[in-house]
Amino acid sequence: MSVFPPNDCHDEAGGKLPQQSFDAALKAALHDVPVPVDLADRIIARLEAETPPEFSTGQMPVRPTGQTPAPRGRGRFVSRRVLIAAGSLSLVMLMALSFFYLRSAPHEIAREELSGDVTSWLAALPVKNWRPMTTLAKGMEVDRAVIAQPRQWQSLSAAHGSDWSGTVTAIDLAPPTAPRAVLFVVRSNARFAVPSTPTAAVRLGLSSGYVGTAWQRSSGVLFVLVVETDRGQRLEDFLRKPAQA
Repeated sequence: MSVFPPNDCHDEAGGKLPQQSFDAALKAALHDVPVPVDLADRIIARLEAETPPEFSTGQMPVRPTGQTPAPRGRGRFVSRRVLIAAGSLSLVMLMALSFFYLRSAPHEIAREELSGDVTSWLAALPVKNWRPMTTLAKGMEVDRAVIAQPRQWQSLSAAHGSDWSGTVTAIDLAPPTAPRAVLFVVRSNARFAVPSTPTAAVRLGLSSGYVGTAWQRSSGVLFVLVVETDRGQRLEDFLRKPAQA
C-alpha cells in the first residue's frame, strides 16, 4: 500500500484522488492495524516508571524538565554523614570546654595541706634575700587586720602545693631582736578551706614552736600569719581585735 501526501494523491491508474478519498483510505488502513488490548496500560506504566512525580507547593520551584534528579539513597547517605560529623564535632567541643572548666575552676585546698606548705615556706627564707619595704611591688599590701609594722620582704621561688600553684610573698613583721613573725601573701586561683577574716581560734597545724592562722579575702588573696612562740610572743599580738558588737 502506498501513501501519498494529501496534495499529491493518485489512483492506481495514475490519476489524482480527491482529498476525501485519501482520508477514507488512510482511516481504513489504520483501522486494519492490530493493536494489543493492554497497550494503553503498558504505556502509562512505562511513563510512571521513567518519570518521577513533580509537585509544586508555591514555595519551591518545580525541577526543570530534562534535569536529572539526585539519587535519593545518595542524598540520605550524605545527610547521615553530615549529622555524624556535626555530632562528633559537638562532642569534641564539649569535652574541651569541660577540661578547660576543670582546669580553671577554683580548687579548694584543705587546711592540713596548707599547713604543710607553710612549714616548707618557713624553711625556705634565706636571710640574704630580704629587701626593704620601699621596693615592694605596687598592689602588694599588708592586710588591714595585721597591726604589726612590716620591715622587709622577699618572694619565694617555686612556692606551690601539690594541687595548686601561685605566687607567695613573705613579709617580715618582727622587730630585729624579737622572735620571728612572718606574713605570707599568696595570690592563686585556688580556694582554701579557711575563713574570710582572721581569727586566732582557727589555727594551722604547724610545728617547731610556731603558730599560725590563715584567711582568704573575697578578692582571692590568701594571708597566712605565722608567729614564733618564744619569749611569750602570741599570735593575737599581731592581729587587730574585732570590733565589739
